Amino acid sequence: MKIERINLRRLRNEEWFQFMTEFNFYVKDDDRVMTDIGELYDKFAEAYNLSDEVLQQLRKSIFTPVIQAADAKRDELFRGLRNTMEAAIRHYLPQMKEAATIVMPVFETYGDLAKKPYNEETAGIYNLIQDLRSKYQSEVATLGISPWIDALDNANKDFEESKEGRTSEYSQAIEVNMLEARKQTDSYYMDIVVKVEALSIVNGDAPYERFIRLLNANIDQYKESISRHTTQPTEE
Repeated sequence: MKIERINLRRLRNEEWFQFMTEFNFYVKDDDRVMTDIGELYDKFAEAYNLSDEVLQQLRKSIFTPVIQAADAKRDELFRGLRNTMEAAIRHYLPQMKEAATIVMPVFETYGDLAKKPYNEETAGIYNLIQDLRSKYQSEVATLGISPWIDALDNANKDFEESKEGRTSEYSQAIEVNMLEARKQTDSYYMDIVVKVEALSIVNGDAPYERFIRLLNANIDQYKESISRHTTQPTEE
């Protein structure tokens, strides 16, 4: 049996590490695979554990209190604006209710941006604001929500400035270490993949069929994830 291929370099750091964590579980959970790949697993495990340590450092360098505070501020403003719109739909003045009914679908299109990953939220808020200012000028004026929009715009820009400020020499060094850890782990991952495929030819598919089917199903899911964010800016 063949194991599907996936371009691991196109996975974001968190996705990549989760993929490797699941792969690690599949290997350890299969006694036959563990036995037959021998020392290859030890090499993979060492590289995987190193990538875990580096990723922890990278997380700490990214998710600083300043960035978290800036993100919380824009989250609060976004939800406040959305709640204002929801209240306006039930407004006693017909013109307010009509304006809110026209504008509310754009909020529904973008969804709860406050729950999105950092970069997706930044892009979503930017696009939402552009839509409100260009396509719904009359309704925005009727609703009197320009101050909300301006405040959200400023908070979104403040967040980006805070996030960009993390690119110190220290952070860059950690990112380089993460790249190297990924390369090493990917190399041992592929060694295991090739080894299992070779073993399935020599010993038959049966001893490895469960492992390969589980891995292939998981690979399919991550390929879908890659296709979903191919046109979006990466988070790393």
